[in-house]
Parts: sequence; C-alpha cells; structure tokens
Amino acid sequence: MRLFRPAFALLLAAPLLLHAQTAYRQPPGPIAKILDSDPTPSAIASPDRKWLLLLEREGLPPISEVAAQWHGLAGDRINPRTNMRAREATFKGLVLRSLDGSVERRLALPAGARAAFPMWSPDGRRLAFVNLTPDGGTLWMADLASGRARQVAATRLNGTTGQPCAWIATGAQLLCKTVVAARGAAPRASDVPTGPIVQESEG
Repeated sequence: MRLFRPAFALLLAAPLLLHAQTAYRQPPGPIAKILDSDPTPSAIASPDRKWLLLLEREGLPPISEVAAQWHGLAGDRINPRTNMRAREATFKGLVLRSLDGSVERRLALPAGARAAFPMWSPDGRRLAFVNLTPDGGTLWMADLASGRARQVAATRLNGTTGQPCAWIATGAQLLCKTVVAARGAAPRASDVPTGPIVQESEG
C-alpha cells in the first residue's frame, strides 16, 4: 500500500495543477497592437446633409463583456443587467464633422461612456443617443453648436426588442421604451434538478 500512496497523491494533485494553468495568455506585443488597434470609424450623415457623425469603435470587446450573463428569448440574447440585447454595438467616441470639413467637434461624453443607438432628428438639428453602462442605458442629447452632451432623463431604457427610442414625425419629441420602475427581482432557478442528465450515443 505504501508504494501506491505517492502515485495516488499525484493523481489527486493533477486537477489542481491543471486548474492553475488555465489563466489567460497575452499574445506577443506586435500582435496585441494589431488586435487592439481601433477600426475605421463608421459614419452617419444628418438628414439635412450638413453634418457627418463619426462613430469610433473599439477593436475587440473586453472579456468581461463577452462573458456577461445573458438570457435567451425568442432567438435573441438579452442582458438582464442592461435591459439591452447582449453584445449591442457601442461606440467609445462620437465626432461631429461638417460636410465641407471646416468644422469638427468631439462630443464630450462622461468617463467610461459607451454610446449606442445614435439618432438624428428628422430636421438634422439635434442628435440623441443612449449612454450604456453596466447597469443600463439612459437617453442623452448632444448640442451641435457646442459639442456638449447632456443626460435627458435618468430613466433606464428598454432595448430588449430593438432600438429603445425613436423620433416622432415632427422631430419635436422622442418616444422611448423604459424599464418598469416597480419591476421585481428576477426569478431564482431551483437548486433541485427536474430530472437526471441522460447522455446517449448510437452507432
């Protein structure tokens, strides 16, 4: 029995050694620089053809966003914390540029902001967007003259079924879907399994 104890102890320690080796590895410097470089910005022209909105994207999303919890609903993946679809397209910077190139203004966003759903008003005089945080999205409005952005309301928006806000035909107001203020906590899954896990192979 004594001859088998070291081997048995080694077998018990093997899972612990394998678990310690599962940390993320970083690629070499040149490859990391290529992967982390920002892609070419997207552009949306205003309806009056006077302004161009440049949307600055991130190269790759952080692992915290990729691994975020989501729920499946009718073929969509919903993030329960943000009340938006999982992996929603967001932008780290918004830049206003006149079509003739004479004026360029970077919108002053709050620290760590991720802009989503940029929306020009029908007359092209105003720009609205959603500022997405880990706890949800709120409606913001940008002033084209000064380049400043301000929060319109602190109400959390609901983007689980598409764009949370839209301009009405006159362009005077926005119609938004919001999260119910009195919504309760999410249902908790039962700790007791409903049945055994059965695996079957044929052939």
